[in-house]
Amino acid sequence: MGIRNSSLTRVQPVLDSLHASDPSGTNWLLPLLRLASRSNRIADDFAPGQLSTPPQYEFSAPPPRDFLRFLLANPATLAAPPERVWRKWNEITQVKRRAFLAGDAFIQREGLWSLDAARDLSERAWWRFEESHRWTLLCSRRARSCSSKASAPKRVLRGR
Repeated sequence: MGIRNSSLTRVQPVLDSLHASDPSGTNWLLPLLRLASRSNRIADDFAPGQLSTPPQYEFSAPPPRDFLRFLLANPATLAAPPERVWRKWNEITQVKRRAFLAGDAFIQREGLWSLDAARDLSERAWWRFEESHRWTLLCSRRARSCSSKASAPKRVLRGR
């Protein structure tokens, strides 16, 4: 990370400066949200309200359940990682992920069922392809905005 850590070199300085200029966020939060690539999802009449806390950095959060469900339902969106990454996983994870990528429908159903039954997505499991992300969190009474450099689906089989 170091000098290439975008959170330290770009995100934090910008948000800290904005927060220092207006701790409520009323003058900058909505314009900032509208700069996002998916800002077309923000309703024209949306008003996030005032920030309830200062920006929080390196906030850990598990991958969203819907994202994991998408990956389990669409194995063709995944690519196998290099062999050195496979060796980091336990034997059961390796066997099940290889079978899943090979199109084993039983393993796919097992993964979907396990995901639906899981209460805590931060726990390790063979079907949890994406690791927890480090997020920047902006909270107001009406909205939460999170930002992360989430992996593209073709890169998700890594790390566990």
